[in-house]
Amino acid sequence: MAYKIIDRRASALGGQRKDRGLASITTIGWHYTAVLRKNRAFITNHEAYWRDTLGWDRGGYHFYIDADGNIYQNYDYERITWGVKDNNGYVVHISVEAGNGNDYSQAQIDAREWLTRKIMGDLNIPASKVKGHWEIYNNSSCPGYTKAQMDAFRAKLAQPSGAVSTPAASAPSGGLAVGTKVTVRSSATHYQTGQPIASWVKGSTYAIKQVKAVNQSASKRAYLLDGINSWVLEQDVIPQTVVAPTPVQVITGWVAESGTFYPNIAVGVRSEPKDSSPVIATYYPGESVRYDSYLNDGTYVWVHYVSYGGANRYLKVRYNGEALGTFS
Repeated sequence: MAYKIIDRRASALGGQRKDRGLASITTIGWHYTAVLRKNRAFITNHEAYWRDTLGWDRGGYHFYIDADGNIYQNYDYERITWGVKDNNGYVVHISVEAGNGNDYSQAQIDAREWLTRKIMGDLNIPASKVKGHWEIYNNSSCPGYTKAQMDAFRAKLAQPSGAVSTPAASAPSGGLAVGTKVTVRSSATHYQTGQPIASWVKGSTYAIKQVKAVNQSASKRAYLLDGINSWVLEQDVIPQTVVAPTPVQVITGWVAESGTFYPNIAVGVRSEPKDSSPVIATYYPGESVRYDSYLNDGTYVWVHYVSYGGANRYLKVRYNGEALGTFS
């Protein structure tokens, strides 16, 4: 799912200032507001309390997720906020409108995961550095999770976006109805590095000998990995129709080009322009990314951009000549 970040930086308590460099940010902090979701408080209510009761000159959180799962940005990354006692210089703070660890809605949890992954990609922060408030400074039970629960969240964030742990319920016996273009790979175990062996298109149905799920038993059928947008299938899948690859002209080296890419499927962000590089973030339909150059490797066309943290980032924008979105 694509999310829109609502920008309220111009009205946030204390405004914006460059208090730190991006390189000093190493940690993402998770919080709740300690107000029950059913009370439907909003970030402005919290800002009034911070200003009028606590005397703060700025707010506590860079990002705020409201009772409905909407994401708001309050501050630039470079602005230090008052999220955790004595530990704010190196932390980006995310808070969810919830009263305790059992008060989160699934919409809020999903929005927080998407936002956390985005920040991880922007600032090159690993999943191991996503911390609950009490793990940064233990003066609160915020965000209401045990260490085991936080470890489980971190383990999930360390995996590519969209990887799921349940089989697709709609796959019929003996065949698979495909809802979008998919890539068939030679390995279900190594779904990122497995060699692409075929391409199937929307509306087709394919007979299957056996489908093996990633990290599950052979009795499971298949997984759809949204972050990679492909069914992961073993080589013994028999396609009834295979789309012949479109020949492409190979260009040696990177070509300078300034443009904007608008994906029409989920497209993974990687730290290297190759399929074996893990997906570290995802751009979804409705989002866009500015790029400064492209590379045609004969199978994929990659574009390059630089993250907030100054790291090189790469996205596939074409596969065998077919665009995965639009350009301007």
